[in-house]
Amino acid sequence: MIPKIIHYCWFGDQELPEEYKTLIREWELQHPDWTIIKWSEENYHSEYTYAENAKRNGNWANLSNLARLEILYKHGGVYLDTDMKVIKPLDNLIHHKVFLGFEEGKEGSDNFWVNNAILGSEKESQFIKYCIEQLLSNFDGSEPASESSPQLTTKVLKQYYNLRNFGNQLLNEEVSIYETEFFYPIPWFNAKEVNNYQEHITKNTHTVHMWARTWFSKKMMLSMIDELQSWSIKQDKQIKELQSRLEEAFDQLHKKETQLTEQGNIINDYTIKYDQATNLINLKEAIINEKLAMLEEIKKTLDTMTHSLMNNELLEKYQRDTLQLLEASKHTQLLALSEVKAAFSDSQNSINAIEASIKQLGSGHEALSLLLKESTSKREGEDLTKTYLIGELNKKEEQISSLKSELDKTEETIKSLEIKSRDASLETKRVQLEKESLLKENHIYKEQNNILSKESTQAHIIIAQLAKIVKEKDLQLFQLQQETKELQATLTDQNNRQNEKISYLTNAIDWYKRTYEERSVPGLIKQIIVSKIKSKQ
Repeated sequence: MIPKIIHYCWFGDQELPEEYKTLIREWELQHPDWTIIKWSEENYHSEYTYAENAKRNGNWANLSNLARLEILYKHGGVYLDTDMKVIKPLDNLIHHKVFLGFEEGKEGSDNFWVNNAILGSEKESQFIKYCIEQLLSNFDGSEPASESSPQLTTKVLKQYYNLRNFGNQLLNEEVSIYETEFFYPIPWFNAKEVNNYQEHITKNTHTVHMWARTWFSKKMMLSMIDELQSWSIKQDKQIKELQSRLEEAFDQLHKKETQLTEQGNIINDYTIKYDQATNLINLKEAIINEKLAMLEEIKKTLDTMTHSLMNNELLEKYQRDTLQLLEASKHTQLLALSEVKAAFSDSQNSINAIEASIKQLGSGHEALSLLLKESTSKREGEDLTKTYLIGELNKKEEQISSLKSELDKTEETIKSLEIKSRDASLETKRVQLEKESLLKENHIYKEQNNILSKESTQAHIIIAQLAKIVKEKDLQLFQLQQETKELQATLTDQNNRQNEKISYLTNAIDWYKRTYEERSVPGLIKQIIVSKIKSKQ
């Protein structure tokens, strides 16, 4: 735990100004059970050459930078610069081993400063020991005071405690660091706001650094003017470089946009060609499908005609067989008719012979009459038979005539079928030739389709490559835009810092002019006389 001791330093021949005495009385009122110790040349003695150099050259701020560290290491407690205004008691901070705060910085940023204008520590703190070692190793008491105070503190925290980012944090279970609102709600570059410090106080604010800058000498002011001029020249040069880089970045952006536009046009051309090739392939496939459908229809027709021809061949064979049967039947009937005619001729001869016998013999009239009747009866029967046979013969002749007519029709049908068969054969050959032509054309289309497919694949590859290039260009464009934004932000930040430093320097010069009389010998004599007059009153 940190002891309840407040340490402050005042070195040199000048008397402690009233405004500081007022601040110290406020410390006392807010910490009634604390011990407040003033350290000066009378009670602070250091064995280090650094302290002697600082005293000899009147660098009281540098002497204070070493003194606060040695005092805290030996005694522990809380060190305060004399221009620190305490807003609330520090009792709730003494549970730490070490505490201090950021003077400036932003959330998540690695650009910050940690000041030690308020610094609390247990005695023999390792952190304080590191600070003393670094101060004595790197400085001799003649350096600008800020280098051996906030800059040194920040360096030690980064080197030994791995401090990387702004924000409330505990480092190595030892050093507690608070954000700016706790101890430095007004940063040094905005010191003009100390007259309105109430506007910057929050519920967490414990102190406000009033930035009296008692350590600010004429030599330091002139040095700062020189540094500011040098810095201003560098800033102007950097601004010109940034403007040049911005112009180059805009030129590159314009070129990239032109390239992207050209590549987009190339992609569009490839897309159009690919679509055209696809449409051509689809059209040729449709034509091939139509022709194949036609071939299928023609094949069906040929199959039907072939089947019909086969049926006609069977019919022709049947008709030939029937005709042969009819011829055989005709021949048989003609033979039968010949036999009938021969029998009729024999009967006629018998009748004639009988009549001759009747005439010759003339006897046996009755017997002959009976014989004549019998012969007549036979003759009538033969006549009936002859009539029947003739009728049958006529029927057979009619049938033969009908068969001949049918045979003629069949022959005509066969001739017609032969003609159709020849036509079908010719059509088959023509269709076969057309089919072969279509197959060749289909083969050509397939080859063209393969070529188009290869071209399409190549187009896809090119499109993919172009898409990759476009993506890379987009990324480069985004990076350029980000770099442009960063450059613009850097330029704005540097301009703001330049304006702040100019404002700070202007305020410092005004303060130096305003307090010059108090710092001069006549001014000091005047202060002593006024003080004595007041004491007598």
